[in-house]
Order: sequence, then C-alpha cells, then structure tokens
Amino acid sequence: MEQIVKSSDIVGIWEAKNKTKIEVFKAGIEYQSRLLYAVKAMEKDGTTFKKDEHNPDLALRSRSLQNTVYITGMVWDEEKWTGGHLYYSPSGASYKCHCKIKEGKLHVRNYILSPLFGSTLVFTRVH
Repeated sequence: MEQIVKSSDIVGIWEAKNKTKIEVFKAGIEYQSRLLYAVKAMEKDGTTFKKDEHNPDLALRSRSLQNTVYITGMVWDEEKWTGGHLYYSPSGASYKCHCKIKEGKLHVRNYILSPLFGSTLVFTRVH
C-alpha cells in the first residue's frame, strides 16, 4: 500500500548517511532547505563552518556556510516538490532539483538538464 504524502510532510530536519543534515521549511508558497551540518562544509577542526568562498556573488564569499539556504523554489505538485534550485557550495554551482518522499525517506534529486542526468541524496527524518 502506497503512503499518502501531504505537502507539509517535507518540513523538518533530515540527515543523510554522509552526515549532511538539513532543515526543510516553508517560506511563503515555496519550500526551502538550510544547511545545518555537512562534513564538506566544516573546517578541519570539525566545529567551524567554512566560508562560502566559491559563491558566484563576490559579496557572499565571506559568509559562513552555517544555515545557508541551499534549496529554494520548491512547490508541491500533489506528488512531489518540483521547481527547486539547489546551491552546491563546494563549486558555487546551482542545479535544478525536485524532492519526493518514498517509504518515509526524503529523496533529493539534483540535475542540470534533465532528472535522467543527475544524482539523488536520500535523507532520513531526524525531527
């Protein structure tokens, strides 16, 4: 039996096996996600967040990656959250993305031209 998913089911704190932790929240009519923790976002001391040094906007390169909004523009389409953009700080690149909850896990699919040519990160709800 397939689980019925509502638009608000995405809201919360999620963690992936690679230790990336995000918080998904509603902002107006769209859903967004902020970074709470990621190994790649940390300095060697493991507690200090790196700066956003690869951001294409020079004015943002000195900001901390802590709580940076990484996913914007997602809207609910009765099956999944679509129309999103994911910011990837290690390169400063942005990708299209959509999200879907399957079997209680959040699947974030990011891609350039088509979802066929992308990758998926799977998150488990923490809170």
